Amino acid sequence: MEPAARRQNILAAIVESYIATGEPVGSKSLISETGMNVSSATVRNDMVELTNRGYIVQPHTSAGRIPTAQGYRYYVDNVMQVKPISGQGRQYIRHLRFIQTGAHSAMAVLIASNGTIKTKLFRCEFLITPELMGIFDKAFNEIFTGVKLSSVNRPFIQTAAVRFGEMSLLMPSALMAVQDAAEQATTVSVYQSGRGKLAFSEDADFRSARRIIEFLNSPHDLAATLEKSPQHTAALIGRENSRVELANYSLISARYKIDGSPSGVTALITPLRTDYARNFALLECVADCAGELIDELTDIKRE
Repeated sequence: MEPAARRQNILAAIVESYIATGEPVGSKSLISETGMNVSSATVRNDMVELTNRGYIVQPHTSAGRIPTAQGYRYYVDNVMQVKPISGQGRQYIRHLRFIQTGAHSAMAVLIASNGTIKTKLFRCEFLITPELMGIFDKAFNEIFTGVKLSSVNRPFIQTAAVRFGEMSLLMPSALMAVQDAAEQATTVSVYQSGRGKLAFSEDADFRSARRIIEFLNSPHDLAATLEKSPQHTAALIGRENSRVELANYSLISARYKIDGSPSGVTALITPLRTDYARNFALLECVADCAGELIDELTDIKRE
């Protein structure tokens, strides 16, 4: 085996062993795990070379080696094999639907191209009928479908009212409901879980721990970070992250697709030591399921 290939195998074995056990990896265990027909001295020399290149580090004298952020990066880009789990373009209005909720009340349902669904209740002075809701559906979709969410402002609503002609007398409340729903849809929503299960090692820096907690408690900062995520499944490791709070963590993200176009983001914030291959597979599975569910939901709304 060529030295470069051998060192790559050694690095992969160190990363995978450390992910599994959390313990530094020595030369003897490496030979046993990889099955390489080389001496311990050869492996130690390769480990020194990998250390000099910044891929691994020796945490304590006489201890084995553990991966650095650079080592994880090389592993993810060149070695890792993701096994599938068995079993942002422009935001625009994809569809509008009006649903009667009472004799004088109804609900506007706005479905955006990024999978966002917003609803807004409104009231009318006149009696609402299913036939009138059907007229609203047809008339509103002719004007609003395909319009950028950011364009649905007061001047656009006024222009739409003019286009409706005499029918606009019936539509003030519905028009304002659509405007409100569009404004809500332009605001990025973040759903997160697992904050209550955060754990830090005994030697963790208090300031670092506090910063990551504050970051997770800031939906605006978190949303801004996720919006910059790549269009493909990827990991930003350690200081590759633009946020200083994530300097000691990895941000793994995957986009789900709406109508075949990358849209929202599913993501994990993990320690540097994590099972990258499994997390890639899990996120891709979640993203695929999310995209399919949103597509199904929006198809139902159109029926």
